[in-house]
Amino acid sequence: MYNAIMLIPPEVFQEEIGLPPEKRSLRIAFIGMSGAGKSMVSNYVSAHTKMKRIDIDGLIGERLARRLNRKRMDVYDVGKYLGMPYYKGFKYRERIYLDLEKKILAEEILPNSIVDTTGSTIYHPTEMEKIRKNTLIIYLKESKEHRNKLFQRFLKRSKPICWHGFYTKRGGESDKDSLERSYRALLEDKHDRYVQVADISISMHISRKDVLETTEASL
Repeated sequence: MYNAIMLIPPEVFQEEIGLPPEKRSLRIAFIGMSGAGKSMVSNYVSAHTKMKRIDIDGLIGERLARRLNRKRMDVYDVGKYLGMPYYKGFKYRERIYLDLEKKILAEEILPNSIVDTTGSTIYHPTEMEKIRKNTLIIYLKESKEHRNKLFQRFLKRSKPICWHGFYTKRGGESDKDSLERSYRALLEDKHDRYVQVADISISMHISRKDVLETTEASL
């Protein structure tokens, strides 16, 4: 069981939220796999604490749209831009995405902010180490069952995923089989990295509806 209040040490939360927004010093960053629920939870906590939410996916979309001379790009547009790891030019597009992300993460996180990170944030060690110095890092950990759902969701409507060299195709494999095997290897590596930097790990083993109802009951 978890809720928006339990994510943060009670004494820190109560002291901080009792202050006017301009006097707060708390910074929170949610990390986890793409589709793990970071946006849902960060939006909810932001709405109930009046903390500013920083949407890294959204910022990447804005800057990528400017680079490509488009009016706007949401997270799914960026996912289409990246494409599958076996598409021609993927590594070039992945590099552009990661460079944009790195620059955004290097910018100062102001107090009273909640950072909704991307799934690949953990692959920017210098920027992550800087963030860790003054930010509470919360890992939204998915179950193995949920990982299967994430993969199926990715196939149907993909959010951006950077593969960091984890995608490989073996002899005799179909594109889907190689994608699924590589996806699982990527998630295992990410999990290990998330655990290493997180101050708090929360198991996302209940439905989104239950998450919101449990949170609502706790406020």
